[in-house]
Amino acid sequence: MKSLPLRNSVSTTMRARERKQSLVLKGESFNLDDSYDFAPILKWMKESYQALASFPEEQDRFALFCLNSYAFPKDRVKWGLQILREALQKLTPSEERTRPLSVRKMPVYHQPGT
Repeated sequence: MKSLPLRNSVSTTMRARERKQSLVLKGESFNLDDSYDFAPILKWMKESYQALASFPEEQDRFALFCLNSYAFPKDRVKWGLQILREALQKLTPSEERTRPLSVRKMPVYHQPGT
């Protein structure tokens, strides 16, 4: 019985990571250099805000700098993406963020003349 919550927790974390990755990709796809429709951007902001519910600090920052900001949409999306990436990094297992020493390239030192 104890393995069930762990498995559920892992799948929940995976779904949350996939959702945030999807939102990052969607945010990166906006072309804000030309004329644009603000409605899809606003929808993305609201979805992103909801997706950050399990990260209260990031959610508050997202509301301040992105959702409720009066900055240019380009800046709001840029800040929102940064906050989503930070939350995504927290969801990434530490073993994926750091490679083990055995896999890292170890420097090879050569003595001159050998």
